[in-house]
Amino acid sequence: MKKYVFIAGILSSAVFAQESSWQYMGGIQVSGGGDHLFYGKYSDGTKVDITAGGGLAVNLGVSHKINSAVNLQTTLGIHTDGTLGTNGNASFTRFPLEVMGFYQLNNQYLIGAGVRKSLAAKLSTSGVATYQPSAEFNGSVGQVIELQYVLVQPKKKSTAKTAVNFRYVNESFTEKNAGVKVKGNHIGIGVVFYN
Repeated sequence: MKKYVFIAGILSSAVFAQESSWQYMGGIQVSGGGDHLFYGKYSDGTKVDITAGGGLAVNLGVSHKINSAVNLQTTLGIHTDGTLGTNGNASFTRFPLEVMGFYQLNNQYLIGAGVRKSLAAKLSTSGVATYQPSAEFNGSVGQVIELQYVLVQPKKKSTAKTAVNFRYVNESFTEKNAGVKVKGNHIGIGVVFYN
């Protein structure tokens, strides 16, 4: 198995080492929205509200340029919303896999759409937060619409760039045992890096 991983690493490095239509990419976003999954309060009265669409997302992937105006992107990430306390924790975590197509409107703007499947979605609680039990969810195949604004243009002989992204995601989750459905629809803003 290690041999195959090593060979795959060498081949992918060789592809990216040449002038190619492939790029590594990654991003970080904050999001808000979706149905409420967990309510709580700290001892000082501060409220905790975890939703099915809120939190922080980090993703990594690849972008493939089809032509001068169109590219395809595939990313896998982690999207989580939660709280840590001295006597209890609660979080909603999922691992979104996305496939998107982007059209470059001009040098500054890209608009894209695609599909998203959130894998291994789970509400986890511990300590005093267990008044709401942990639960596992199946994610639907959702839709994503995204606008990117390029902040830093590639320099000569480079394809690296940085963009701000604004996105809307339409997805839902179904609790595995009871079959309860919750909406995970959300909006997000973040930064995307291409190299």
